[in-house]
Amino acid sequence: MNKIAVLLACLATSCALAQGNDAGRNVTFSKYSPLLQLASYDEKTHTHEFHGTIRLTGTLFLVFDMEASDRANGEINFRKFVPDPESTAQLPAVVQGFYSGAVRYVNLDAPLDQLVGLFGGKETFTRLSHGTLHEVSERAEVVLDSYSATVECDSRTYWGHTVSVKALSERRQTASRGSAPHGC
Repeated sequence: MNKIAVLLACLATSCALAQGNDAGRNVTFSKYSPLLQLASYDEKTHTHEFHGTIRLTGTLFLVFDMEASDRANGEINFRKFVPDPESTAQLPAVVQGFYSGAVRYVNLDAPLDQLVGLFGGKETFTRLSHGTLHEVSERAEVVLDSYSATVECDSRTYWGHTVSVKALSERRQTASRGSAPHGC
């Protein structure tokens, strides 16, 4: 009798694991730009990878690592791009299925030299990245050549591989407009 109970428990665990693997594949995406095409799905990381070049506008937030409560150490912890509503509509968001979630922001891998240019050049960027502000933001246009929807810390997150970043408008105050989205 114990062998049958163990066998049934193993079978139930196997079925649950199999459903978990299929769960990431069985998602529904919002409508999105035809410039992005679903290229692959990784079952281990539950990552859907899209390829294609797309231009987006929004606000780029940099969140600095604070060495002390009144001084950043120059390291960037996060590069979070909050797309404008028109740009958000161009991006695939998981709207149904495994860890569905809206595109609140896109994590970027923007090159440091482009960020330096976006935030006023080397001298200004050095002052900001070693200053008293925890975060700064700038209106920007970003061009991505790939985009992914994945699951991290039990939440849907979105990533973009950055081709270019440039300021949208004339320079304004560099203190953050609003605040960077927090959490996963």
